[in-house]
Amino acid sequence: MFNETKEKVNNSILKAKYISLTTDGWTNYNNVSFFAITGHFINEDGYLQTLLLKCSEFALNHTAVNIAEWIQNIMEEYDIKNKVVAVVTDNATNMKAAINILKLTHIPCFAHSLNIIVQTSLKTSIKRIIDEVKSIVQHFKKSATATQKLMQMQKNLKYPVLKLKQDVPTRWNSTYDMLERFVLNKKPLLSCLAILNIKTNLTDRDWETINKALEILKLFKLATEDVSAEKSVTLSKMGVLCRILLDRMLKIEINGSVEIEISELVNSLIKGIREKYAPYFSNELVQKSILLDPRHKKHGFFDDKLKFRETYDLVLNELKRLLARQNELTTEQTETLPQTTEQSNPLWGDYDAKKRLNVPTTNSTAAAINELGGYLKDQDLGIKEDSLIWWQKNKHAYPNLYEIILRIMCIPATSVPCERIFSKAGNILTDRRNRLTP
Repeated sequence: MFNETKEKVNNSILKAKYISLTTDGWTNYNNVSFFAITGHFINEDGYLQTLLLKCSEFALNHTAVNIAEWIQNIMEEYDIKNKVVAVVTDNATNMKAAINILKLTHIPCFAHSLNIIVQTSLKTSIKRIIDEVKSIVQHFKKSATATQKLMQMQKNLKYPVLKLKQDVPTRWNSTYDMLERFVLNKKPLLSCLAILNIKTNLTDRDWETINKALEILKLFKLATEDVSAEKSVTLSKMGVLCRILLDRMLKIEINGSVEIEISELVNSLIKGIREKYAPYFSNELVQKSILLDPRHKKHGFFDDKLKFRETYDLVLNELKRLLARQNELTTEQTETLPQTTEQSNPLWGDYDAKKRLNVPTTNSTAAAINELGGYLKDQDLGIKEDSLIWWQKNKHAYPNLYEIILRIMCIPATSVPCERIFSKAGNILTDRRNRLTP
């Protein structure tokens, strides 16, 4: 089964024109270290395809050199070094250094960056409240009596029977999930705390602060879920979401907040977005993907006319290079065509040879302007629609732009595909199967 699947993966990879990679590390139940790498490309039918290339034990030290060598060996195994356009990893220094050693383009994982921004902002703003909530949740998690009392109270008050959730720092959005579930159970919880004589330092103002924090954190949760898809284009979405989140936080800041903690949370989030997402705002691949996504185009740059113009020029120059190369190939093919009957004829030979050398070539600049201009004037796609389906339908109208999107739109915004591989592995290697070797 493994060999058959490996052959299918090889055949699919062979057909791909451009490939992006995601890679990450994981330590299993037995404290054995693993690394995984996934490949992403747009297949012949115009759909985004994700394939696991490797998930193996990584016994060496996690140095940049060792990681780079491991990735290099996999690229050689599949013969894809010249096809790889970018590698998506988390923000770990060794990962970024490994990609630099390989001289490949590095894209930081959007979800990982988002998690760091949120966690840092929570620590500098509403940490006291979160710690108090954690303490209460922990008590209910440890006490069977408290848990039973909460379930009974939920039924008595006709609330849905929902367990409390504990915050896990490494799990994205887990603080939001904990606070949301806590607020949903506010009435049963307060009743239980009173009956069980458990003291809490949470005031009415703190509950209000939690509600307002949830409204803000929900935006970041939705953004993480949006860019974690594997079947749709996410790189362009990531670039637009950076601007949306910053825009929304700035509006909240302008409107002001009575609670000082919420004001501190918003200010910290604004600072984090500006710092962490600077690489996305300046990344050419991200900006090109926004322009060439029919859901966004010019609108994806908001009011930044300069960035739109820069990106327009980048795409236009790439188009010109593609068209110029096509002209060169046309000329070369014309010059190497086999001799015709007329050419071998002493009367018509010279005339026919000159005629064939004067095959008209396309003006690459004019053709590039026409193709890009036509695409931008075309009707925009709805935000919930699939941009790859649109490109599949319109690839003959904009053939050179389609060549560019094959290279750019295969890049995922996150390294979530690797995270999912490890989740699957974790379901296999459980405490009841802890003797399974790598």
